[in-house]
Amino acid sequence: MTQYTSRAQLKEKARDQMAGHYGNAILLSICRSLIVFSLTFTVSMTFTMILTVRTIMGGSAETSLTEYLLLTATTTLLSIFAGVFQTGITLFYLNTACNRPAVTANLFYGFKYLFKKSLGISAVLILLNTACTLPFDICYFLLRSGKGFDTITMAILYIVLMVIGMCIYIPLSLGLSQAYYLLLDFPQYNAMELMKLSFRIMKGHKWELFCLQMSFLPLGFLCLLSFGIGSLWLVPYMNMTQTLYFLDLMQNERQ
Repeated sequence: MTQYTSRAQLKEKARDQMAGHYGNAILLSICRSLIVFSLTFTVSMTFTMILTVRTIMGGSAETSLTEYLLLTATTTLLSIFAGVFQTGITLFYLNTACNRPAVTANLFYGFKYLFKKSLGISAVLILLNTACTLPFDICYFLLRSGKGFDTITMAILYIVLMVIGMCIYIPLSLGLSQAYYLLLDFPQYNAMELMKLSFRIMKGHKWELFCLQMSFLPLGFLCLLSFGIGSLWLVPYMNMTQTLYFLDLMQNERQ
């Protein structure tokens, strides 16, 4: 009979496993955040400069829907590229969980060794998120710009589209949640095979993973009160807990 580790046990083990490793984990998160921020800031500033120049030359200062969609497409492509970092982050926490050397340089592992497969997984996850959020993002843009239907109708439509999008996105993202871990376990598989395998091993486990992720919400609220400083500790803690969840899942899968 399979015996899975409880949420409380996973979180307690994660705290123990991260002892002495928070420094490198925080540095890893900061490095990734700085790189991603630099890329998105460059795109945002470029877009702002174009609008400024157009305004100076007598054009409209408002962003059109086409321009908004173009900006969304650009940021989506950047997010797909940045998603490759997740392979290295996953490696770092797997190394830490298995008491192997874990260093900040692990962050770039996906770019060095498994780029195409990492990019493929990232593309599916990011495009899934974009497909599920874009309809109510567009609705919000129209609501904010005063275009489309009346305000109440647009607000109701925004809420309905958001709920529908989340109902689609959450189960699918939970099913794909183990893809990066599996990439490091089975590097011979292609991206599609890894995602199919993730769905297979997550069958019957999506709800428990969802509950595990939701159990961090109170700590997330405290991080907001600390102006985000607490997230430097919370993010590594969450990553380690989910890494231990994967190892527990695979251990029972192989029995």
